[in-house]
Amino acid sequence: MIRTFAVAILGLAISAQAQSTQPTTTPADDAGAKAALQRYNKAVADSDMPTILSSIATASDMQKQALSLAGRLMAARNGLYEASLAKFGAKKLETDGATKEAFDQSVPTFPQFPLDQMQIKVNGDTAALLMPTGEAAPFTLKKIDGTWKIDSGFLPEMNQKQLDEQKTILEAAAGAIDQTRDDVTAGHIRSGDEALVLMQHRMQKAVRDIQMKQFEAMMQEQIKSATQPGAATRPSGPVIPDDISKP
Repeated sequence: MIRTFAVAILGLAISAQAQSTQPTTTPADDAGAKAALQRYNKAVADSDMPTILSSIATASDMQKQALSLAGRLMAARNGLYEASLAKFGAKKLETDGATKEAFDQSVPTFPQFPLDQMQIKVNGDTAALLMPTGEAAPFTLKKIDGTWKIDSGFLPEMNQKQLDEQKTILEAAAGAIDQTRDDVTAGHIRSGDEALVLMQHRMQKAVRDIQMKQFEAMMQEQIKSATQPGAATRPSGPVIPDDISKP
C-alpha cells in the first residue's frame, strides 16, 4: 500500500497528452503559478507540513486526512535521519551513502517538481505542467481566490473505511521507522546505511503483517455474509461431468 499511496502522491509519470489549443496566459499568471510551486518545493525540502497542506487545494476533509498520513510518514523518516546524523555525523553518512537524499528516497512522501524541466501553461484559472516532451504531467494548478494551488485531483478517492485501513498500514510503517530511530540512538546500529537497510526491512514486514490481517478480516467477512440466512449459494467447486469427453 505504501507503494500505491506513494505513487498517487508522487505520480510524476506522464498520463495525458498536452492539449492542442493554445492557452491564454499573462506574465503575472506564469510568475504566480511558478512561485506557488517554488513555495511548495521549499516546504517539502523543509518538511513544512502546514505549508504543504496549504499549497494543495483539497476537495474534502478525507483528502486532507490522506495527505496528513503521508505527513506522519515524512516525520518518522526525518526523525530517523536526524538521529543518524547526530549519531554518526554528516561525513560518515556521506561516506556510507546515507545522505538526506537517500533517506528521502527510501520513504517517498511528497514530490518536488523539477521546475527547470517543466513548462507552465496557464489557461484562465487553471495551469497545466508540461514535460520537455510536450506531454502533460498528472498535476494541474488552479487559482482559488487569487492564489495558485496544486489541484488535488491526483489523490485517490477513498471512503472512511479505506482511509482507516491506509492509516493502519502507514502507522505500522511509521512505527517501524521510529523503532529503527530508537535503535540508532541507543547505539544498536553501526552505520547510516545499516539504519536504512534495517528500516526498510522492518517497514516492509510491518506492512505485510497488517495487509495479511486485513485480508484475513475481509475473507472472514465474506464467509460470514455467504452463510447468512437467505444468502445466495453456489457449488463449492467446479462441476465435473462423469464423462469428461462430453461438454
